[in-house]
Amino acid sequence: MTADKKPYWWKIGIVVALIVAIGVIVTSKKRSKSDQSYPAISPVNPTAEKSFSNPLEKALRSGRPVLADFGRGTCIPCKAMKPILDELTITYKDRAEILFFDIDKYRDLTNEYQVRLIPTQVFFDKSGNEIWRHEGFLGKDKIIEKLKDLGVN
Repeated sequence: MTADKKPYWWKIGIVVALIVAIGVIVTSKKRSKSDQSYPAISPVNPTAEKSFSNPLEKALRSGRPVLADFGRGTCIPCKAMKPILDELTITYKDRAEILFFDIDKYRDLTNEYQVRLIPTQVFFDKSGNEIWRHEGFLGKDKIIEKLKDLGVN
């Protein structure tokens, strides 16, 4: 068989394989965009499933100052803040609400509060008004100072 008379089946096979691969990629991207594995109740999504509760909304109605920390479990500064937040949650149990929100789980809430960097701490007064926010690691002493500014003893 000469070079110009080789079978072309392998070229057709490559074209078919490329078409199948592109189809799989497009289908998986469409599926991942439409798959919301969690419902979130917020002003952004008011028709979401009612069984999901928004802890921030509940805390803002508590009549106590609130610290909402937005972060992710893999973020190094977020990991450093976790023991501080855990300790302060116990210390200020009945006097303030201290909450952590994973930005992957609470995407609507993260967008609503325009979190651009993690960790971000948002402080609210007793009426639920945002008073102050900080981006990045925030030490225990500074958090306590801000809670005192909000009237927490």
